Amino acid sequence: LASFLLATYLFRSTKEKPLTTPFPETPISPSKVTPMQIANPIAGWKTYADPEGYFVFQYPSTWQVLDNDYYNALEIANESKTVKILLSKGTYPYGENSPEADAELVRSETIAIGENNYNITEYILGNQEIYFDIDLNTVLGYHISLATTKVSEYDRLNDVIRTIFSTFKFKN
Repeated sequence: LASFLLATYLFRSTKEKPLTTPFPETPISPSKVTPMQIANPIAGWKTYADPEGYFVFQYPSTWQVLDNDYYNALEIANESKTVKILLSKGTYPYGENSPEADAELVRSETIAIGENNYNITEYILGNQEIYFDIDLNTVLGYHISLATTKVSEYDRLNDVIRTIFSTFKFKN
């Protein structure tokens, strides 16, 4: 019994003892506090204003806004033209040749375009290209679609595309 008590005493006495002196407090002076800067995701972007005054939007300075005579639409394209967003007045830019016929529905969700929410429907085509469609008929009869684009490019630029959409402002 004596050896058990001696072992218990030695075990307890070798354990780490709690720190009894507190860490010195170092006051933080207000001059050393730096406010957190939040990056503006559209800083340095260009602004496009519709010549008829119906809408305005912003887009990255490396992208282009062009007239697409083939689809009778305004085209917002990245620098390598691998992503092309088409904005057409009135009719659907593909006419009767909709890519949806041979496509698999990926998702349908609501996204913000300007101050309103709209339904975006995304499709994957057999050749691993993606296409989307947004019907803005409730706003000036416009239609937004994505010219078929490789899925990897769309995934890489999806945040930029959605940020472009969020900058739209429509004339009421």
